[in-house]
Amino acid sequence: MRCSCADAGNTGVRSFRRSQWATAARDRVRPYANRVVAARLCRHGRNPLADEVRFVRSFNWLGFHFNPFVQVESELLRFVELVCARRPRTIVEIGTARGETAFLLARAAAPDARIVCVDLPAGPFGGVRIPNRTRLWASFAVDQQTVTLLERDSHDPRTAELVRQMVGPIDVLFIDGDHSYEGVAADFRMFVPMVADGGLIALHDIVSGRPEAVGGVPDFWHEVRGEIFDEIVADRNQGGYGFGLLVKGVGARALDNPAGAVD
Repeated sequence: MRCSCADAGNTGVRSFRRSQWATAARDRVRPYANRVVAARLCRHGRNPLADEVRFVRSFNWLGFHFNPFVQVESELLRFVELVCARRPRTIVEIGTARGETAFLLARAAAPDARIVCVDLPAGPFGGVRIPNRTRLWASFAVDQQTVTLLERDSHDPRTAELVRQMVGPIDVLFIDGDHSYEGVAADFRMFVPMVADGGLIALHDIVSGRPEAVGGVPDFWHEVRGEIFDEIVADRNQGGYGFGLLVKGVGARALDNPAGAVD
């Protein structure tokens, strides 16, 4: 049986319309589905960090998933282990994407920690739009913690002032937002003054790689790190990723090894 061009065209149109309908239906359902996802995450509790890393890398339920491809697993585990050793009570994350690191930082933080994540939806270098995102991030909290998502521009001084009011001195500052040289420098200048003496400052994507992935972060890191710093890098040739660590305060000691002290 032959199929005419008109029949083939009509089939293509019907297929396209079905695809449009399916996309629209998913968009309508997504906010409600994410409420259910948030309720499930609320019940997740606190587990060994290695188990939690595997959890975020495999979780995919009702269409919501974290992003397992923006971190090297061994680097991420080591980072949250070091954070856990400090048991911070205040954490600020600049750039949160789909929440994988925010979720793990909550598991590494003190039972009464206040965690604030700042992210610009649809911004460069990983900004995303997720329905009911604020509710989802709040569900990351365990024990008596609070996890608050601010969908704002981290370069806006009003955002910095709001963060200051919410958390006070910062025990752990994680910068993983705008990866342009000017962007990461602005976040560093804006939020490092809020870090408590002896507090941890971490930057992600310090290893050189594709410009669209790492931006100006490696260059900025090499300029700001000074002579005393620590790094978590699985492979110098991996093309991106890697954590750079500094400790605020002259004479402060970082983690297992000396790390940078910044004033």
